[in-house]
Amino acid sequence: MLNTKKSLVLKTELITGFFVSLLMLMASPVLAQDNAYGPPANIPDMSSFPSGVPSGVPTGMPTNIKMGPSEDQLQQINKQKLTQMRKGLAGFVKQMLNIKNTVNGYEKKGVVLPEELKAAMIKIDAYINTINTSEDATELEAVIDNFSEATDVVQTWLPKLPKLVQLPKIIKQAEKEIAKVDLAYNKDVKQMSKTKVDAASVLADFKTAIDNQKALLNEVKTLAKTDSDAAFDKLTDDFFSNIDNMWENEKVIQMTLNIKKGMTQMTAEINLAEKTTAALKKKKVNTAELEALIKKSKVEFENLKKLVNAKPFNADAVMDSVDILMETRQTYTDKLEDLTGNTEFKPELTATAPTPSIKINVPTGF
Repeated sequence: MLNTKKSLVLKTELITGFFVSLLMLMASPVLAQDNAYGPPANIPDMSSFPSGVPSGVPTGMPTNIKMGPSEDQLQQINKQKLTQMRKGLAGFVKQMLNIKNTVNGYEKKGVVLPEELKAAMIKIDAYINTINTSEDATELEAVIDNFSEATDVVQTWLPKLPKLVQLPKIIKQAEKEIAKVDLAYNKDVKQMSKTKVDAASVLADFKTAIDNQKALLNEVKTLAKTDSDAAFDKLTDDFFSNIDNMWENEKVIQMTLNIKKGMTQMTAEINLAEKTTAALKKKKVNTAELEALIKKSKVEFENLKKLVNAKPFNADAVMDSVDILMETRQTYTDKLEDLTGNTEFKPELTATAPTPSIKINVPTGF
């Protein structure tokens, strides 16, 4: 009760103080002056205006006003946006469908698609499905933002597919090459068994080269099941690039098989060169260089005889010796032409004698 009385006293004091202040302000001489800072003198009397809010006028903040478009309007906007986006993506969809048909066509022809390309085509299928079926414009926007990753992969692989379709055909060519070299090797084995030359090491080198090529081809066939591009590169870069090296062994074997016959021809050539040089010397032609070349050929020919009869047979050394003989023979022929204008070396013949046809057959491998 005491507190209530104190509260009433306090409120009374506040009200009294407020009215006193108001009366003092109204009595102020400043307010009584008619100047530019005071209220206009012709302010109408507002006491006749009704107080309070007229009836029928709503009070407070309205609660039934909605900000922005309605739900129906949003749906219409989304529908229009979808239509525009699908129209803009129509060309992309058509192009991707064409690419899909192209890729599928290569796959039917036996091309094993790389996993990266397969994954990209799966993504593109999903994008096309989204474009055709989605009712949400934001989903189409996501497709636009993301499809470049898949299309980049397609653009990388598409130019490679035409060459990959040739892979099965090239593998068959490689198989024919192996069959051909196998046949040559078996023939060489039979021929070597009939010669006195110990060429077991040469045959062994040939067999090793063939086996290496067969191993490469098997790798290509295995790789072709999972990665046609890598298989194609291995076939062209490793297998076919080494074919010539493989056949070099066959040339060595043929040279070995024909070495005896070739040495007989070499003996005849050296004898003919000596007769030709002697005939020129009688004509007072300076034959010093020719004689030196004949001497070099004789020395190397003796070395070749030792190499051929050596055991085990050293094919590389024999080939080097033959190369020296062939090079010396060519140098002799060139020098002879410089001296006489004749490209063949032969003995001097009388004018009445028939001129024989001289044909020098160099054995295979020289």
